[in-house]
Amino acid sequence: MELSKPFISLLALINPLGAIPAFLALTSHLDRRESSQAITTAAIATSVVIASSALFGEGLLGFLGISVPALQVGGGILLFIVAVGMFNVSTRQTQVDF
Repeated sequence: MELSKPFISLLALINPLGAIPAFLALTSHLDRRESSQAITTAAIATSVVIASSALFGEGLLGFLGISVPALQVGGGILLFIVAVGMFNVSTRQTQVDF
């Protein structure tokens, strides 16, 4: 049971099912080989970021003088700002060229 908590937290953080539509939209113009290459690159990059955060995160926070509760408060404030921004969304259409 103790080992399942970090796994569930990472699963919620990464949200692989929620990332599928975005990935498909961003790689729709790629052929199968390029799409597979993009998947591999994204998986490696995600693994490196998670592993380096797990190994060096607390040390880096300590070096910078940031406590974990302060980081949690800062993250909560950022999350609140994003949520308020979602309420004030405009309906104008924007076009993105790739």
